[in-house]
Amino acid sequence: MGSFMPPLTHEEIRLAFAGRYSDLVPLTPSGQGSVFSATLSAPSGGVDTVALKIYNVGTLEERTDREIAAMRRLSSPCLVRLIGSGTQIVRGSDCIWIETEFIEGRSIATELQDGPLSELRTAAIIRDVAIAIEALWDERIVHRDIKPANVMLTGSGRAVVIDLGLARHVDLSSVTGIGATCGTLGYLSPEQARANHALTCKSDIFALGILAEECLLGRHPTGNQQSYLLTGGPKVATLGLRPSPILETVVDSMIQTDAFRRPNPAQVVSEMRKLIGGATP
Repeated sequence: MGSFMPPLTHEEIRLAFAGRYSDLVPLTPSGQGSVFSATLSAPSGGVDTVALKIYNVGTLEERTDREIAAMRRLSSPCLVRLIGSGTQIVRGSDCIWIETEFIEGRSIATELQDGPLSELRTAAIIRDVAIAIEALWDERIVHRDIKPANVMLTGSGRAVVIDLGLARHVDLSSVTGIGATCGTLGYLSPEQARANHALTCKSDIFALGILAEECLLGRHPTGNQQSYLLTGGPKVATLGLRPSPILETVVDSMIQTDAFRRPNPAQVVSEMRKLIGGATP
């Protein structure tokens, strides 16, 4: 799979897409391709600004087809919405592209550059990401890459999960090779790190638990070292954190070694709603 080197320019995209976009701004590249915020010359469905992802040459078509099909079916305020998709010749190669709604805000990864997040805000993020995980699991989909860079925070405080490029569709055959592991080191559940293809939403719950600790600490709890997560994540108390008992209990339960002992997404949402109450994060 070949990435675009040198990076794609505004003019190349404008020419390739024949005036579809009136303005383009490069965003942080995805592992699967180049990403831009783009203003549609003709707004679609009330949306005028989208995130345009042009997949790298040689990207596995079956995986992207599944991502696009999943996004068409899914509907949740905590999951990014698909606007359009297709194929286009870019630099002489046929490339797959998708447009999703452009989320105004910052990723958690960017937000954490300013330091730890409050307990209330962390609880709201946990609630929203768990809602997204539940919506995915209703379609028997495991995201497999829950991490700060893949969660956007809107101006209203809502957390929105983006990038389904590594999603595993449990009811379909795997497109990942035997013994291969997809995801980001430092967030993989023990079973995902072992390249177990029989994953459930509990694997995403584990990653959310690590993300929660990162929000509270302002840094990754193991310095992104996956080897420290092979027997589960570090307990909240060992990190020097003293959150409310509800939050500590839930996060500790999310990062247990045994997937069956982790809470399901609905249980996580319920506990976080108890903690947040009517407060605004």
